[in-house]
This record gives sequence, C-alpha cells and structure tokens, in this order.
Amino acid sequence: MLIALVAVRIVIGTNIYFMQKALNDAQTKQESTVIDPATVKPKDLYTFDCESSEQKPTVILQYCADGGAYLYKIKWQKWSPYGSTGTGIYSVNMCEPNCAEGTCVETPVRRNSSA
Repeated sequence: MLIALVAVRIVIGTNIYFMQKALNDAQTKQESTVIDPATVKPKDLYTFDCESSEQKPTVILQYCADGGAYLYKIKWQKWSPYGSTGTGIYSVNMCEPNCAEGTCVETPVRRNSSA
C-alpha cells in the first residue's frame, strides 16, 4: 500500500500541459505565439497524453512506454486556462514477480494542475 501512496503522489505532482489548438498549429509553422489565457475558451483547451492531444481525457498514462501506471475514470470538475481539477482512479502494476504477471493496485485520487 505504501508503494501505491508514493505512486499517487507522483501522479498528483505531475503537470498537465494545456495548449490551444492554434498554438499547436503555430509551433508546426515555427512561429512564436503568445496567448492570453483570458481569451481561451474551455472548449479550446487540450492536454498532451503521450503522442496525442486530448480535451478532458478520461485516461492519462503516467508512462507512455508500457501503460503500467495510469489515471482513469477521470471526471473533471474544473477545466480552464488557469488549471484543472478532477477525480479518478490511479492504477499501478506492482510487477511482482514481474510486470507481465504482476497485479495492479488502485486507489481513488484527486487530480489538480495549474498552467
């Protein structure tokens, strides 16, 4: 259980990076763009999860390579340019005796992030 609690602290401590679709397009064009958060609507906010941008994801992987730790069943209470708040279930594979045969430990968590 201690390992699960440490893992929860890791998830809560990680940042979700918000981006507006226009900013993503501008970076592709190698342009510099400054966006005033007050002008961004919640429907235009995205987070990056591994290789894709998503809006209000219901699952966030902690490690893209193996999916051994992730937050799922996320319900967002706040989604704004200034941050987000949500609740979900954190799951981590204990990898005992190895990751292929390991069992997952899960616990409910509250997810907070700021821009």
